[in-house]
Amino acid sequence: MLNPAPDTTTPLAAPAKASWFPRLAPPLLLLAAAGAMTKWTWGTWPDVIVDFGRELYVPWQLVQGKVLYRDIAYFNGPLSPYLNTLWFRLAGPSLLTLVLFNLAIVAGIAAMLQRLLRRFEGRAAATVGTLSFLLLFAFSRYEWIGNSNYICPYSHETTHGILLCLALLLLLDRFLRAGARAWLAAGGLTLGLLFLTKVEICVAAGSAAFFAVVLHAWATRRSPCRIALDALALLAPAVLPLLAAVGLLSLAMPAHDALLNTLGSWRYSFNTRLSTLLYFKIGTGLLDPAHSLARLAIASAGILALLGLLGWAAHNLTRRHPEATPSIALAAFALVAAGLFAAWKVIPWLDLARPLPLAMLLLVALGVRRLMAVRDDPAARAKATTAVVATVFAFMMLLKMILFARVSNYGYFLAMPAAAIALAALVGRLPTALARRAVNPLVFRAGVAAALLVTLAWHLSLVNYHFARLTVRVGEGPDAFRADARGETVNTVVRNLPSLLRPQDTLAVLPEGAMVNFLLRRPNPTPYIIFMPSDLLMFGEGHVISGLASHPPDYILLAHKYTAEYGYNFFGRDYAISLMDWIQANYEFAALSGQEPFRERDKFGILVVRRNAKVRP
Repeated sequence: MLNPAPDTTTPLAAPAKASWFPRLAPPLLLLAAAGAMTKWTWGTWPDVIVDFGRELYVPWQLVQGKVLYRDIAYFNGPLSPYLNTLWFRLAGPSLLTLVLFNLAIVAGIAAMLQRLLRRFEGRAAATVGTLSFLLLFAFSRYEWIGNSNYICPYSHETTHGILLCLALLLLLDRFLRAGARAWLAAGGLTLGLLFLTKVEICVAAGSAAFFAVVLHAWATRRSPCRIALDALALLAPAVLPLLAAVGLLSLAMPAHDALLNTLGSWRYSFNTRLSTLLYFKIGTGLLDPAHSLARLAIASAGILALLGLLGWAAHNLTRRHPEATPSIALAAFALVAAGLFAAWKVIPWLDLARPLPLAMLLLVALGVRRLMAVRDDPAARAKATTAVVATVFAFMMLLKMILFARVSNYGYFLAMPAAAIALAALVGRLPTALARRAVNPLVFRAGVAAALLVTLAWHLSLVNYHFARLTVRVGEGPDAFRADARGETVNTVVRNLPSLLRPQDTLAVLPEGAMVNFLLRRPNPTPYIIFMPSDLLMFGEGHVISGLASHPPDYILLAHKYTAEYGYNFFGRDYAISLMDWIQANYEFAALSGQEPFRERDKFGILVVRRNAKVRP
């Protein structure tokens, strides 16, 4: 008997129409969030004096023919300065050039973060985690100083490093799924590039790679020989970027110097005078460990209390009234939102990130437990291993702020991976696990969503508060951005200083302010461009004075900076005293814009001094 013809009248288009929305909604939502944040924050990202001027000045000077380390003192690896030099060669040296390329880097980070989180949290949870990156970290300003964002970062090693770390984690995930060492070798090459950025980022990435190899070896019961081959596949390519950097720098300096300089910040990792500066003790939370632990405990207790209350409601109320689950979820959302808004001025919002190290340790433990349960299921095993490896990376990134995890300051890159993973787990793994214990996931997620939205609203209100202070336009054309009141003083200097300068005159800004050099397109003839306490400890104040004496700038700008966070209030009075003595002996007054610097904490000004005729290079 012939088979009956298929029923061609069955509507096949309806499922196809419905299937596109879950796939396209997340990227469209992320794109809308990125576009809105870009428009809202445009021109607010850099600081007019602190840090970011170096990120413009260094690649501009490299385009002019100078060589990193030989002509410019630099304390990180060579990858980021020369990558930014490439952008400047392609599109011309300007602030806008870096902004546009950094927006592309933000897009790359968002795409890879969303893809990574989807591997072990699902599409919706991954979207929440990626939104946290875009809305809380990529563009924001939580302090009066800028630069803690991905568009104009205080150090491009941080943003380039995060991009490479996510690439490494995705390559490790492919290795864990397929077992092919080619993916591991590609990850090793990426790890080698990370070595040329910053120590803390490379250490975190290296820890993730180590755990990937070890957990994969345990889960697949690999022999010692195969484990050794895996390690070789990872480590051998990692050496290549280092060798390439040494070889290229050797074209401009002795090979020994090229090797030392390629090590970048690794050279200063064990400098105890540097690591014990007040600034770094405050940043880790170790200046007053008891106080830091108390605030961590309070924040943890508050979060756990809210989650526990939501869990109780989602379990008990829906069990008694299952038909009213949507109404209960709506009530949970409204009550949580109303309660948090009522406590808006009481809650220590910036402390909510402090428990992130504990959250990562908990997720690692749960991930290992899950891995043990699915050891013999290849697909589930790879998924669970990726979750553990990514969480280990996020925890290691937090070590530099272990008792003071935060979204502000260095948190924009150190805390971002942990925050994204924690928030994704909060709306992904946690409700799913609780559902197995009769906790209704809809009600729980509704309460969590309310808490996240109010928390986001508070952080964005803080960002808006700092934006309101940025009323001064600094720079022209593609170099324009918004600054606070210090911008008026900088504008006065940039506008009037050219009348004092001859075409060949050079300029140095102390203790920092290379932004002025860049805006005026005037080079600093010395290798040293920042003279903060940490920089003087790394390079040596005696070497810095010798560099200035060998190539004395025609003009020096003394820009006010209050540096109490380092344990020294003012340049030339509490630190760099010998350097200030040298300046006073060899330079004379030329002009003053604003208040006299280094006298009062909040009185900003720039003193311009001219080289004496007797001073010769």
